[in-house]
Amino acid sequence: MQRIVLQSLLLLVLFCGTTRAQNVISLETSIPSFPIVRTANGIEQTAQPGTYFDRTGRRFAMLGEEAGSFEAWAWPLKLFRDFGLSFFVGESTTPIRARDVVQSIRVEPAVTSITYVYQSFTVRAHFVAHPVEPGGLILLDVDSTVPLRIVAGFIPAMEPMWPAGLGGQYAFWDDGLRAYLISESSRRNHGYLGSPAANGLSYTPAHMLSEQPNEFAITI
Repeated sequence: MQRIVLQSLLLLVLFCGTTRAQNVISLETSIPSFPIVRTANGIEQTAQPGTYFDRTGRRFAMLGEEAGSFEAWAWPLKLFRDFGLSFFVGESTTPIRARDVVQSIRVEPAVTSITYVYQSFTVRAHFVAHPVEPGGLILLDVDSTVPLRIVAGFIPAMEPMWPAGLGGQYAFWDDGLRAYLISESSRRNHGYLGSPAANGLSYTPAHMLSEQPNEFAITI
């Protein structure tokens, strides 16, 4: 049986001002697999859905739980919430939720790794926040004996901490960028969420945010 082994860039989040997205994102569809170095300072344990986890830099933060769901902040705005992964094996249309197959979490000074295990695949999600710039990424290590589709879903927000507020938020899939653009009416604040290897699955109404999760898929 053929084994599929891939490490690809799943998630790219960048927050900027009026810079055009084409000048910000320039990546290949995947990157060569490389080892995640374990240090003596690392801590590993069984993952517990519902237990707090984070990965933060000075201007960017992923705040969530050990199943891998989180909300993302790029100071001073929340970009999105309720990010989560689902897996579809072969031609199946039944999702395998990440929280149902999460096994372990390991925290290192530079990266947090969450491992998901199913009978036909192992997926390791490596969470990294840039130490200075307002952005972060998830590297996805995939080891599978069958074709696998990975779907990421989230609710866009683009809002400051309460009681401050913005108006006119909207989000749409940009097929050229392979990412969702999340913005607001002044167009001074932008967030990007996607992957060079992804296809968008959601088509939101113009000039507003959908009440349903926006989703994109990576097919392996």
